Parts: sequence; C-alpha cells; structure tokens
Amino acid sequence: MECLDKVAEIEVRYLPKRVYGQKIKESKDIVNCLKPYYNLNTIALQEEFFILYMNRIGNVLGVYRHSIGTMSQTMVDIRLILATALKLGSQRFALSHNHPTGNLVPSVQDIHLTRKIIEAARIMDLTVIDHLIVDPDFNFYSFADKGEL
Repeated sequence: MECLDKVAEIEVRYLPKRVYGQKIKESKDIVNCLKPYYNLNTIALQEEFFILYMNRIGNVLGVYRHSIGTMSQTMVDIRLILATALKLGSQRFALSHNHPTGNLVPSVQDIHLTRKIIEAARIMDLTVIDHLIVDPDFNFYSFADKGEL
C-alpha cells in the first residue's frame, strides 16, 4: 500500500455540453468556423496552427489553438493533437494554419506533416478530413479539395 502515495491516479471523464456547433460539410465551412480564432492583428506576421474537432457526423466539438510560431513556421506536436481528439471523443478533425506571406502553396514541410498526422490518426481510427492553409485575407488552399489527402 505504500506505493499509493507515489503513483499518479488517472481518472477518465467525459462531460460534453451536448450542444453541438456548426456541421462541417465542406472546406469553406472549416474556414468560416476557424476565422474568428485567428488573431487578425498578427495573421500577416506569425503562423498559427489550429485543429477543428468534430464528431462522427461532422458536428463541431471544439477548436484548439495548437501553436503560435514565427513568421515562417510553427511547431506541431502530433501527440497533443491526437490526445486532444481522444479526450474530446472526436472521430474527425481538420487542420489549419496560416501563411503570413499570403503564399497558399503548401511547403514540403506542410505536405510531410499532413501525411504524418494522417498516418498517426489512422492508427487511432481517427480521420483527418482536411488541412487548410489560409492567407491574411482568408483565401485558402484545401488539401481535400485538391485530392491530396
């Protein structure tokens, strides 16, 4: 019994509000849902990375600002993205980040990261439905719309 004081207790809880947000049907819905979360004062200066979590039928469960970075990159921790999805009971999610320069063409790093997240999510029976790159005017590039998922 002496180990009880030295071992962390783990408790799993799920307390949904049962009020679902918008239903996501296409890439434009993702942009519209995430737009209020981007910092308009720095969208042309710093990259931000967001995840939009949904249930099985596409109702929004929540938005997670995963990271804020520099003018040309931001850090992404795939474990945190998946842990948050599992905590929410989410089965689908969309990724989004901005390019402060306005260039909507995905970088090699963007493509590689998207593939890694898709692969990791698949192992957990989660689905990445899109990865959007947005510019400061909220024009966007959708990996799903381009058939690149």
